[in-house]
Amino acid sequence: MKLKKLIPCLLAVLILTGCQKGETPVAQEPEAAAQEQEAEKPTVPKEELSKYVFPYEDRWILGQSSYEQLLSDIEHQDYKPLPPINDFYSYIECEEHKNTTIWVSEEQKQALIANNLKLAKELAEFYSSTEDIFTVEWADDYSSVTERVRMEDFYPDNIMKIYGRAGQCLLLEQFIRMNRVLSTDDQFAPIYVTYKNANSGYIIASSLMPYEGIVFNEKDYELSKTQDVLITSEYEGLEEIKMAVKKIDGNKIIFTPQESGSFYAEDDSLCICLDTVYADSVAFPDNIKVGDIYVLRVDGNYAIHDDGDDIPDIAPETIVPLKYLEERAK
Repeated sequence: MKLKKLIPCLLAVLILTGCQKGETPVAQEPEAAAQEQEAEKPTVPKEELSKYVFPYEDRWILGQSSYEQLLSDIEHQDYKPLPPINDFYSYIECEEHKNTTIWVSEEQKQALIANNLKLAKELAEFYSSTEDIFTVEWADDYSSVTERVRMEDFYPDNIMKIYGRAGQCLLLEQFIRMNRVLSTDDQFAPIYVTYKNANSGYIIASSLMPYEGIVFNEKDYELSKTQDVLITSEYEGLEEIKMAVKKIDGNKIIFTPQESGSFYAEDDSLCICLDTVYADSVAFPDNIKVGDIYVLRVDGNYAIHDDGDDIPDIAPETIVPLKYLEERAK
């Protein structure tokens, strides 16, 4: 059984199934409709505010009154439009299927952090309400999350259940990562996610969210009954290579390997094309700049893609900013 990169997409799927609900609006003339839409659009307050950009689906957890209410909204697909101004942000813009951007004062930011923590605590109580072996915990600085799970919670017939543990894991990770970003003022800050075998307590899988998805299979789960699984068997045969960004050309990112390895030893440059199918499965940082160094997990093969140049194309399994890996190792 393969669970590769399934967990980060789960809540988005649950949410998007309800996005079409509602009454059909009365048709208007295009010009009148445009004027009405412009009149309803709130303006960004002139006071000093901080801007934060989150995944599109995070808009549904902003300022929720309770975890129980959040679950109820998801279950009933009852997604009401978010108010433009409330206690948790001064202004919000949602770019469909892309980003949720908020502007907050310092007071609002602290209120949002406190509310996310409240929701996380409610989730933790709900998560462990059936059996004591199911626990979730996080670091005080929101840098990491640890969850105890069972393999069967991630089988296809269980993974899409609204009240299932897979969805609860994802929601917790969203609460904690939002707080990590808000408390560090680092828009791209990751959190270290660890899944443990609920029965044995050994590690099944770990990842640096959002740059890596949680990846594990039945072989990993069997191994976690007696020892920690530090690298999933899904990554057997792959190699991690440091690469520096040499050039950004439209949809192409050109890297230069920074160390010799068994893969791509003869290549001075390697290319990732963002407009290809293989690129869709990789979480690319939004702030890639020339000179930045990343660690790419690669299989040594070349991607079949004609992009009009002679630079070999590759399809990495993951791409992670080196600085975050170094911070984790400290």
